[in-house]
Amino acid sequence: DNRDLIKDLICKGQITRIETVAFSDFRLISKFLQSCSNDIVKSNCGRLANRNSKSTQGDTLSCLQMSITQHSDACKKEIFHISELQADNIKFDRQTFMACSDDVKKFCTDLRGPDIYKCLMKNKSSKQMSKKCENQLNRRSALIANDFRISRGFAKACKEDIKLNHCRKGTSDDKDIRLAQILLCLEAANKNNTKLLPDCLAEIFDHRKMLMDDYKLSPEIIIDCADELGRFCQDTEGAQTIHCLMEHSKPRRKKELRVSAQCLRAVENLIKVTDVGSDWRVDPVLRRACKPVV
Repeated sequence: DNRDLIKDLICKGQITRIETVAFSDFRLISKFLQSCSNDIVKSNCGRLANRNSKSTQGDTLSCLQMSITQHSDACKKEIFHISELQADNIKFDRQTFMACSDDVKKFCTDLRGPDIYKCLMKNKSSKQMSKKCENQLNRRSALIANDFRISRGFAKACKEDIKLNHCRKGTSDDKDIRLAQILLCLEAANKNNTKLLPDCLAEIFDHRKMLMDDYKLSPEIIIDCADELGRFCQDTEGAQTIHCLMEHSKPRRKKELRVSAQCLRAVENLIKVTDVGSDWRVDPVLRRACKPVV
């Protein structure tokens, strides 16, 4: 937990070796095991007593991360904490490391640590990105949407601005610290003529794009627009789905073709968080459509 404060290189090397082993077998992380044992069984993410179970090693954590909202508060806290530590080194997330090994060579040569995640995220929509790597990055994106600290680049670049503008007011370590909540706070400060650090502004832009690119990163959209997604937007994906919901939010639509009030609120909140009205580049659909013109 305090590795960033440790200066001794030999000590840091020992910690890195221990981490590599620990992240390959969840049974070695006692607090995680204590908090998540019941969730592991309930989610069919592995069983200690059964070697033929779905997963008894690194896959267990990945399995739990895929259904993060379904677990107990104590287990979610440990999952988020370990996911944050994983962000230091892609090798700590064995599934992403294996799935994206070729993509790292293709897009992110000579990069290290959290920069590899950032590079892969920026290239996620590339046609050259492998589907298996894209799926693993979607898992990481969903975790970031639930807890901004899992994005090391964002947390580091905006640390001072978050503190200065009291963006964590009303939250605690026992609660999810949603990315949307932090983005809204920072964007409000920026519009009130509070100068944010350039690196933080760049991270804000990247994470707004991330939320706009995939509606599945917004739990409110999934929950409050479940009916509309099935009725109006079942043949769309990614940002196209958000545009579909926006289209069916228009007042001129016939009543039976309009989204419900709760879905409308979810769409409006997403637009507010991503601030797409202030910068069209946040919207991948507009970027693709308008690139030749610009």
